[in-house]
Amino acid sequence: MKKRAIIFFLLFASSNLFHLNPYQVEPREDDISLKIFPLSINFRAADPDQEPVIPADSPLIVEVSSALTREWKLTLIANGNLVGGVNASIPIQNVRWTATPSPPFFSGILSFSKPQLVASGYGKKEIIGELNFFLNNSWDYQAGDYSQTLSFTLSVL
Repeated sequence: MKKRAIIFFLLFASSNLFHLNPYQVEPREDDISLKIFPLSINFRAADPDQEPVIPADSPLIVEVSSALTREWKLTLIANGNLVGGVNASIPIQNVRWTATPSPPFFSGILSFSKPQLVASGYGKKEIIGELNFFLNNSWDYQAGDYSQTLSFTLSVL
């Protein structure tokens, strides 16, 4: 049996509305903040006949804190397909996530053409959600390591 080594790394950027470091937007007294961890997830190698869908090694924990009495939304977009070695790629729509609690978090499928809604809410609150990612496994993928960057954007509406 052929083995596939597929590793998916995620790096996160957050809203252009706020001061930002690699994993957290610092809150001010009158705005919102975003924390996401861990900063990367991986999918282990697996035989597509045995595991047609591979879960990521850990969930992403997403925390949104709002000190505003306004509506906000959190979106996610990929910078492209999963890319590996020479001419190796996996369409990004082969990666999906499930979210809890639902609502205010929503499940979805990754895209590089349109931001996908991850969560939305209104008012002063702190919410913590969990995103579990899954990769549709296939023998069509070339063996190797693949990666892509995702960007989360937290917006006040």
